[in-house]
Amino acid sequence: ISANGYVTFGSPVDLPANQALDGSAFGGRPAIAALWDDLRAGSGSVLYQSGVDAFGGNQAIIQWQDVEHEGGGGGTANFQMIISESDRSVRINYDNLGLGGMFNDGGSATVGVEGPGGMFTQYQVNGSAPLNSGSSIVFAPQPTVTPTLVVDLPITNDSHFEADET
Repeated sequence: ISANGYVTFGSPVDLPANQALDGSAFGGRPAIAALWDDLRAGSGSVLYQSGVDAFGGNQAIIQWQDVEHEGGGGGTANFQMIISESDRSVRINYDNLGLGGMFNDGGSATVGVEGPGGMFTQYQVNGSAPLNSGSSIVFAPQPTVTPTLVVDLPITNDSHFEADET
């Protein structure tokens, strides 16, 4: 868990300068960027809590509380990431993104998920998409394909069939 607004899996990575997600941004490590930027805890904190979600699966909650931007700006941000085992989703809640100046609303941050094997989903980088205080983003896996059952039913000539028969 990094004060810079992301979580990596496997060995830790210290990357204060954000960049576009391209499948290799975290050195090939799976990562979730809630608000990846040059942040610091300052007078705030980064908290971790585990629990059980509404479906009985495990969940992890990481919260960045009153973090500041290293570049100044004078404000703080509060946001949290909820990783749910039961539906394999990641929900990012943005309570306050008032970091100040060009850093407001994630103006210089990267948001997205980077998986193994070069897979990634990027929501925004450096203000390329709207991100507002009081909003949430959910990253969820694609639903699995439901198998299709095809049955050939032969049509038989039934001389006893009546039109009102069902």
